[in-house]
Amino acid sequence: MAEPLIIVGKGMAATRLVEELGQRALGRHAIAVIGAEGRLAYNRVLLSPLLAGEIAEREIELKPAAWWQARGVSTLYGRAVASIDRAARTVTLEDGLTLPYGKLVLATGSTPVKPPLPGSDLPGVVTFRDTVDVGRMRADAARGARIVVIGGGLLGLEAAYGLSKAGGQVMLLHLVDRLMERQLDAEGAALLAEAITARGIAVRLGAASTGFVGTDKVEGVALQDGTVVPADLVVVAIGVRPNADLARAAGLAVNRGVLVDDGLTTDDDSIFAIGECAEHRGSVYGLVEPAHEQARVL
Repeated sequence: MAEPLIIVGKGMAATRLVEELGQRALGRHAIAVIGAEGRLAYNRVLLSPLLAGEIAEREIELKPAAWWQARGVSTLYGRAVASIDRAARTVTLEDGLTLPYGKLVLATGSTPVKPPLPGSDLPGVVTFRDTVDVGRMRADAARGARIVVIGGGLLGLEAAYGLSKAGGQVMLLHLVDRLMERQLDAEGAALLAEAITARGIAVRLGAASTGFVGTDKVEGVALQDGTVVPADLVVVAIGVRPNADLARAAGLAVNRGVLVDDGLTTDDDSIFAIGECAEHRGSVYGLVEPAHEQARVL
């Protein structure tokens, strides 16, 4: 009888794992893939060109529905896992459904960092992580909204470019004195800022945000120097953190991410973690290729 294998998360790491299992362990497991987003797995790397209108939404899908069906995979989309019972070896979904597992793989990815500043819960203060975010941002950009993007790293730059191309009036705020300071020296960052400005995006460096102002919705970003940048939409793009909350609540060892050994096993030998949620030898990888390599190892 096939062992029940539950994969929590349906992103790029989970999809590659199913692909690897289909090639090397076909029929060994009864696989169920559970994901909170109510759609087929897609390539998050392509969210930026989707935002810019350079590709259609169907082009970001990793595999069609028939691919999952052909491998006998049960897909439960739009249904988040609420808890793990390690003693009973079950997971319980938010809708109350409980499923047994023989092996459990956490591929929960990462969540956007949103600083706890005053007004951060105002409508119109959003992050850039999924297709729902993209749809909301494109709608505002299309009507020429004033949009402030916070964060001068790669994610912030991609968001600013896409929103500008979609029709928004975009200002990019960055805390330090140059863009992409971890990757570029001062000269390279200055050239990048010139290129961004040439695309119609205003850039303000050394801009420390202290909060968001507005009544029923966001109306601006307050800065440390006392000024307020007007905004109809604010996109916070300052990074991500491993989504390890489910593992932590289950009592698994967690540091920044879910701690795993060289075989990607957690401190529970029936539970594994791969992708952006996993921490291996002190490192958390936010890139696609390490996640694919982990899927091959597992």
